[in-house]
Amino acid sequence: MSRAQEIADLLSGVTITTDDNNAQLTLKSTDADANEGPTLILQRDSSSPADNDALGRIDFTADNDAGASHGFVTVETKALDVSDGAETGQFRIYTHVAGTARSRFDANATETVFNNDSVDLDFRVEGNGNANAFFVQGSDDFIGIGTGTPKKKIHIQDTTSDGILIFDANDTVTDHQICFAHNYQSGGQTGGNYYAIGVDGSENKLVFAFDANSQASLSADAKMVLDSSGNVGISTTAPVANLEIEDGGTSNSILTKITADDQNPYALMIGNDTYSATDTNAFGFVQRNDGAAYIYNGGALRAAFHSVNSGVLSLEGGVVLGAGAANSTTANTLSDYEEGTFSAVLDNVSVGYGSRSGRYTKIGNTVFVHLEIATTSLDTTDGSAYQIGGLPFTADGGGVLFTYDSENSTSLTQKSTRLGARMNNGLSSVRLSRDGSDYAYNNGTQSAGSIVCTLQYFTSQ
Repeated sequence: MSRAQEIADLLSGVTITTDDNNAQLTLKSTDADANEGPTLILQRDSSSPADNDALGRIDFTADNDAGASHGFVTVETKALDVSDGAETGQFRIYTHVAGTARSRFDANATETVFNNDSVDLDFRVEGNGNANAFFVQGSDDFIGIGTGTPKKKIHIQDTTSDGILIFDANDTVTDHQICFAHNYQSGGQTGGNYYAIGVDGSENKLVFAFDANSQASLSADAKMVLDSSGNVGISTTAPVANLEIEDGGTSNSILTKITADDQNPYALMIGNDTYSATDTNAFGFVQRNDGAAYIYNGGALRAAFHSVNSGVLSLEGGVVLGAGAANSTTANTLSDYEEGTFSAVLDNVSVGYGSRSGRYTKIGNTVFVHLEIATTSLDTTDGSAYQIGGLPFTADGGGVLFTYDSENSTSLTQKSTRLGARMNNGLSSVRLSRDGSDYAYNNGTQSAGSIVCTLQYFTSQ
């Protein structure tokens, strides 16, 4: 074959065939300078170039198991824009997946895309010692950092102490934040409900912020802050205590609420820095599920609110009257208060009642009683004295203050007599006296009458 024929064949297309694994084509440059070489140029020299013209292409083909030639990998280029001064190209790599060519890499005018055909394929970047330094799971689009099996949209896994996300303003006043939104759009969507957490660079605080209609501003929309001294502020950006809560202009009637859904009591405990369940310095509020609430201090129950009669307060140990430890004595302590009703009786005579009523107030060990008894009949022919029973507490001592009035009882309507009463010590009854010595007797049968009196006596109950 002449040299001219070889050149003609080369210009018309050449197939270089070998039956071994040696290189079929080698381009060699012996140039010794620092410039490129050898150089392979694939040039499309069109007289009428146009946008999106296909340029050079390299196909990697082989026979499949049916003996048919099939493409496996393609490198493709294109002239997206041929305008002078605005030339733009595209570079693509295709591989065949399950018999179909799929875009694996696409560098075009506006982006660089991996897996542009959305095939269920994972994307993995391997680091030095970590096979999954960056991983995109094709089946669900989850992203893993340090893991090849991400469980949610972003899953970071690190078994060292370096599992840290860093947002660094590099010593500027720039705000860094993480935003959670219902509908972000451009960051100014009405009803977007933008929640943000981040560092306010101008004030050096960790801020929780909210804005319903635009990207939350950490300074203007702050709802809660944690400052550099450890103080937490809710509805205030300048807390002066470990925890400061304000209503933020909302006029909320409840600023703090603690609830529990189980059957156990729940509590708020306040103690010093060595606080424990047995610390005698603890001050605690305990809410029971039966509606009762307890206040503890010094390791003991101090007060209880009971869920009866719309709320009753019990003070364990009483109320100390007066300020300071010097007044914390028995003499200064109000240990009991109670009030109620009872039904008084004439308990040592034959009597028919029209009505009976009694009210009492107990303050400490002193009992105040007011009672009214209306009778339809009385029979004291046996000479028994009037004795009023059914009092709410037993007597501790024989003295009693007494005020008395009666109607339609002949032996007790003598206003000139000195009427009084004497307690039956240890019993819940009182005997009426006359002229300071004798008991007041009714000397006959009466058809009707009434006794109205007020008593004051002492009890140890």
